[in-house]
Amino acid sequence: MVASIDTKKPLAIFKLINTIKNQYDIIYLDNKNLVVGQDVEKCFIIKQGEVTVIGNTGRSTLIGPGDPIGFCEASSSRPFSLKYIIDEPIQVYSFTPSDVRQKVNSSSALMKGIIKYSLDRVFGSTKSKTYLFIDDGFLSKQNPPFPFLHFKDGDLIFQKGMAPTYFYFVTSGSVEILNEGNHIVYRYGSGESFGEMSILTGSLHSYKARSKGDTIVQVVSAKFISNYIKKEDPLLQLTVTSILHRLRTMNEINK
Repeated sequence: MVASIDTKKPLAIFKLINTIKNQYDIIYLDNKNLVVGQDVEKCFIIKQGEVTVIGNTGRSTLIGPGDPIGFCEASSSRPFSLKYIIDEPIQVYSFTPSDVRQKVNSSSALMKGIIKYSLDRVFGSTKSKTYLFIDDGFLSKQNPPFPFLHFKDGDLIFQKGMAPTYFYFVTSGSVEILNEGNHIVYRYGSGESFGEMSILTGSLHSYKARSKGDTIVQVVSAKFISNYIKKEDPLLQLTVTSILHRLRTMNEINK
């Protein structure tokens, strides 16, 4: 089954592209430029046209204007890892991977953490510890500090299907993540975080979370992260946004 293209998504991407001067070319792209295992010489944002993307499960989805190709590989110096099918040449904005990596390497600790966390999931790495996303050093420098929430044993932190408001950093105690059958699928303890995926992708919570024992968590709002990203260099914003679009695509085709 092929999903439909979100027609509202390109607006934010194209707005970012319009703020970037002399950092891209506009070219036409076909299948020979997107071979699995081929080094990424350029990464792209689709300007016009559609591409079919096929995941490891064989499930496919359509991507179109405003969607990225190759930013994840460019950011991590990997070859192309997805199968792309282009029926006829498409028009794209073309970016140089070394420019993308330079922006990533010179970014703040939070931005590097968001990128590393997201790339780990795009490429199927094992569960990242919180220091790959945000660490207590960053949290302690915020003034005013991010709020703390206290939960008693068995308290519900969020329910499946709820819209994300925060991501959570466990200060003490532990948190259990449960599926529909109330089976524990993850446990998080002191120094770990959870809830990032929903914040970053804008998706509803897939599981419910409850405290195990007396638990204190520090929370960072989705609005804070969004505003933080908006203050960054436009090419870095475009890179982060592209990586998160890819993460959503991977969630779709690997269900």
